Amino acid sequence: PEWIDIVRDGGFYGWPLAYPHQVYVDFSIAQYAAMLPVSLEDSSKVERMRRPVAQIPAHLAPMDLHFYTGDAFPARFREAAFFALRAGRRAPSPGYKVMALFSEPDGSNARVADFLTGFEPDPLDRGNVWGYPVGIAEDAQGNLYVSSDWDSHAIIKVVPGRIDARLEGTLPETVFSGRPLEIDAVVQVDARAEGEAPVVTADLSGFGGSADLPLPAIGDNRYRLQVSLPPLEPGSRVLVIRVEQQTPLDRLATIVQHRILVAPGADLVIAGDRLGPAWTLGLDGGLETAARENSAALSFQADKDQSSSWLGWRVSLEPEGPLDINGYSVLRFAFHRGDVEIGDRDRFSVAVQPGKNINLFGEGLVDKSVAGWQAVEIPLELFELAEPVERIRFLGTLKGTFHFNDLRIRTAAAVPETAVLEERTAAVPGDFALQQNRPNPFNSDTVIRFALPTHGEVELHVYNLTGQRVATLVEGAREAGTYAVRWDGRNASGQPLASGVYLYRLRSGERVESRKLLLLK
Repeated sequence: PEWIDIVRDGGFYGWPLAYPHQVYVDFSIAQYAAMLPVSLEDSSKVERMRRPVAQIPAHLAPMDLHFYTGDAFPARFREAAFFALRAGRRAPSPGYKVMALFSEPDGSNARVADFLTGFEPDPLDRGNVWGYPVGIAEDAQGNLYVSSDWDSHAIIKVVPGRIDARLEGTLPETVFSGRPLEIDAVVQVDARAEGEAPVVTADLSGFGGSADLPLPAIGDNRYRLQVSLPPLEPGSRVLVIRVEQQTPLDRLATIVQHRILVAPGADLVIAGDRLGPAWTLGLDGGLETAARENSAALSFQADKDQSSSWLGWRVSLEPEGPLDINGYSVLRFAFHRGDVEIGDRDRFSVAVQPGKNINLFGEGLVDKSVAGWQAVEIPLELFELAEPVERIRFLGTLKGTFHFNDLRIRTAAAVPETAVLEERTAAVPGDFALQQNRPNPFNSDTVIRFALPTHGEVELHVYNLTGQRVATLVEGAREAGTYAVRWDGRNASGQPLASGVYLYRLRSGERVESRKLLLLK
């Protein structure tokens, strides 16, 4: 191969013993056989050969190497090395071109790419070469010059043939539906060629805005995009920035795109302690619903004595109509094996239809050895869905009573970091009360309800089992009424708590009540 390297004092570069990297010449060729035997000193030289900065195919005849110092071309080309290739007829890849080499200052992490081509318009017709690149130079303005010494005796001036732009600032990739979208970003235009000032516009038609919004210049080739867009329905949208400039040679143009997923504003809850109102439940294969005391869960019982074990049972959950899950990311549920003894041949799977089945045991998503609750999260992309969801179906051969909880499809947007959301109903309750949180167990959030018959100071805290307070949900004076507090399982610092059992305690005056909750991650 041809190679590009750094010449270092005392370095050995192979000749006439080896090619890079440490590849000996073919000593069966007469001219090289004359060098045999290879001495220990020769071997030592080859062993200390350093790997070249870059290699390219043989027979391309690199002629000139030029490090670019100008700023007419895009910023990535500054300090890049241009090299001219004068040959290619015998090469295994097209030649007759100028290539660019990018690397770190020490030559590491090198990449090569074509920069100037077209001297051999048809590489399949090796007789149509019209220029042979030889020398490279640049002027004070950063324009590049390439010489050709055959068939065309010419000096070719290379000026920027493209205008580059990029978006700066933090633009969201995912936002919630039903909320206004505020965009405040800057478009940086790089390596502007000589000519008229660029014209920068934004196409916001996918967001319900203008299809051709001019962006004002704010100096240093920067343009401001500041806009407030109306609330959006779930779906994927593309922000398009167009940049155009008229130069003496041509009209240059480029576009910058940024995709934003508008996700539903909350998870789609299918079932907690009971089935959601927009869903229907279907059971077959000998499966029946079962009651479980003091539990917020959907419980099912499969007859341990039924003979049709190979066919198994099915739990079907169907929405009111086809469900568009654009903007959702994960199917989540909690599973408790109850009194089921799981055998090696037992099957347990889930399907989001029309889509493929996921083997919960085979994929390691449900641990057969866990006796308590375990949370399962499956990215929707694994189901390979191509159409709206028609049903969610669990299939298995488990025998006994088992339980599901917190079955939901999670929104793709990050849930806002609001630890507590408190709501009050003004009706005065008859007595002081603290209810069991629902859902329980929970993962993303849970609701704790309590009742105050009179005005007073109130404290609602969460403690771990060692008695350490980990979260304060309510603190201060409250009017009489019924309250619902939504909590997302974060501590006082906003960090997610670990899975486990926690206590929550309500105090108002002399009255104190406590209950347990289970957090699953």
